Amino acid sequence: MFGAKTNLTDEKIFEAFVVGLKKDGVRDIHIEPSFERQRVRVRRGTVLKYLNIANDKIDAIVSQLKTRAHFNSAVRMVPTDSNFYYKGLVFKVFVLPVIDGEKIFVRITDVKNTVGSLAKLGMKEPGEQLVQGVLQQRKGLILVLGEGKTTTMFSIFSLLDARKQNLISVENHASYRLDGVSQYVIDKNWPELAEKAVKIAARQWADAVLISQIDSPALASGAIELAMNQTLVIASLPTNDPFFAISYLRGLGVPPFLIAHCLKLVIFQRLVLFGGKITGEFGFVQLPEDFRRYISADLPAAELQKIAMEKKNVIS
Repeated sequence: MFGAKTNLTDEKIFEAFVVGLKKDGVRDIHIEPSFERQRVRVRRGTVLKYLNIANDKIDAIVSQLKTRAHFNSAVRMVPTDSNFYYKGLVFKVFVLPVIDGEKIFVRITDVKNTVGSLAKLGMKEPGEQLVQGVLQQRKGLILVLGEGKTTTMFSIFSLLDARKQNLISVENHASYRLDGVSQYVIDKNWPELAEKAVKIAARQWADAVLISQIDSPALASGAIELAMNQTLVIASLPTNDPFFAISYLRGLGVPPFLIAHCLKLVIFQRLVLFGGKITGEFGFVQLPEDFRRYISADLPAAELQKIAMEKKNVIS
């Protein structure tokens, strides 16, 4: 129906489009101008594929996305983002001005998503044991990096006892619901509100805090302060490299000795298509005491990686 003209309203075109996306398990939409024609690509798992949709249908879909996300039609060619709920899905919409018009990126999350076990995500038993060992310490920082990191963070967080512990999440978009966890979702002004939320979590004596992404000096400082004071922090950084992650924290102003003291485990992952299903491939950087001194010495990421490989502190 999307390749030819129809008499359907914009709402009906959008509804049919969303129903198809939900059925196919699509998680990303890319709507991009390309010379005189727009193109639509969607991602299921790790692969982007083209959809054959007529331009008038694309216009209808874009109109519905902007209307439902409450974009200001008078403001154009300005980077912006918003979100909305529709048919049990959360649509996070990003608009980026480009040479030929606007690129629209949409991240889709099913609000009914439930987290599964680490084994179902593809994590092998030695990795699960590493994670469980850190959770038993009940303080410190676990970093989760790479594709599918949000699902992994929530799966780890779900292993904690929400009945007996004060668990708080600070999220930049709604991904999963966890019973017994106080979930704070920030749609706008992420850095400022996330920093305040982390400070409040510290005053509430949180046992564990999940932070979607540490990406500002104040947020890094708050996360490290939590991790130093009997709180387990599970967070991600905007990098896929486990050793650059350490350099990134230093760049946000965290002293090397505090990173060495607080960081307990780094998990890095990527998504692969295996047997027709999306699964994760996981790697781990262990941080024994003899390796922490190299972090304290403020060695560059490449040198840390070389030492970690030689000492077999990297498991994959």
